[in-house]
Amino acid sequence: MGGTSEFLEIVRAFHKSNVIEDSRGGRAEKAYIRDRRKAAEKQANSILQRKWGEWSYMDLGDIIENVNWNGFDGPNMRFSRQFLINLDRIEVVGIETTREALLCLLDDDRDLGDRVKEAQGTYGSDAPGMFSSILYIHDPLRYAPLFKPIVKNLNRFVLESRLPLKTSLADYGRYCSIMKEVENKYKIPPQLSDYVLSTWINVWEKYR
Repeated sequence: MGGTSEFLEIVRAFHKSNVIEDSRGGRAEKAYIRDRRKAAEKQANSILQRKWGEWSYMDLGDIIENVNWNGFDGPNMRFSRQFLINLDRIEVVGIETTREALLCLLDDDRDLGDRVKEAQGTYGSDAPGMFSSILYIHDPLRYAPLFKPIVKNLNRFVLESRLPLKTSLADYGRYCSIMKEVENKYKIPPQLSDYVLSTWINVWEKYR
């Protein structure tokens, strides 16, 4: 079981390293990966904003693939392959239903928990990866992508004295608050916080 002191050691190693490694052993400059991810996120946000409420299946596919792009060369993805299953789900429920769910989800004037529940009911699936990632693209200073390895390590290193986080959107508001606290406290850019809390921990444990 890890703790915050061990996590601090992990973050210090991350900040000292100019080169980082992906889960398949590919290596690249840290700033290069951050900038490539930032560019992909910017492209995803451009589609989200420019075609607001009128997204086609291809538009949502482009958004999902840009968010999921790892930044490293090769086929490795930033998040889970399960994230891409939503493209099949969108075909099943239909683009109009998907748009309705996303418009509800992105309505910042409403309580986050209420719109998450309504969007899930409309879409017919919890879709934590897709919903949280689209919220992140919509406002990266407020939201964060939600995936099981990140939650696992937040519980392991950061939250040992608090109630464990869940991997569902039922806990999403608290999850985002903790992620933003971690990013600010440890000076980790949003484009790399999921990396630090997943792949980097594995790399650090391998080489320490």
